[in-house]
Amino acid sequence: MPFDQIEFNMKLQRRLCHGAPFYVLGPLVTDIFPGYDHITSCIGATAAAYHGASMLCYVTPKEHLGLPKKDDVKQGCIAYKIAAHAADVALGIPASRDRDDDLTKARAALHWQKQFELAFDPEYARALHDEDLDVDTDFCAMCGHDWCSVRISKEIVEFASGRTRSSYASAWLRTPASRPSGRPRSGARLPVARRDPQLAQAPRGVVVAAGRQGRLPPPDYVDPPTQQSGYRPKQLVPTGPQTRRERRI
Repeated sequence: MPFDQIEFNMKLQRRLCHGAPFYVLGPLVTDIFPGYDHITSCIGATAAAYHGASMLCYVTPKEHLGLPKKDDVKQGCIAYKIAAHAADVALGIPASRDRDDDLTKARAALHWQKQFELAFDPEYARALHDEDLDVDTDFCAMCGHDWCSVRISKEIVEFASGRTRSSYASAWLRTPASRPSGRPRSGARLPVARRDPQLAQAPRGVVVAAGRQGRLPPPDYVDPPTQQSGYRPKQLVPTGPQTRRERRI
């Protein structure tokens, strides 16, 4: 069933059933992905639940292909758990998103253990994390330390609140000069022991903050460009609803 027709069909079924609860299997929003019907159908199931379906019948990857095994059933159930929960959140069912909010806060705080405790499948989430980093750090292996947007955002918030100087120093703590000769950037997919010996020695469950070799910049540090004679930073100043001009400050 095309995605744009799901709403009409759910409302029609509710009317024909006189408001009685009903369940649906899927519907599949596309039919060209045999072996992935648990995904194509849970997309439709999310819309169906949002528009009136009371129960969802899960679909496995083996749909119309063979007899589902244990892992196939697990994959189907997880996909439909996601569909049902997403619809509950969208419908504003009381307390349905409390766990989501708690996990969002744990992610923003880089609190790994809390993330795994709140995850629907904590063992699987932990296994994926440990494939690249076998310790809990203040970044994940996807972007590495230098480019971790979550870590950077956290440091900006902490610095703006005046609680810590870590964000003020983070750019200098991992400069090339502070790294041993020949050491790769932290974003490379390498064993953690080669990436940072300090992290390799850290116990599980400990968030390793920026504390690597390096010197803090002095409080009155000025970027080199500002030391050039006559240099003044530019600022864009709005002069009208659709125009801007540059001025020197």
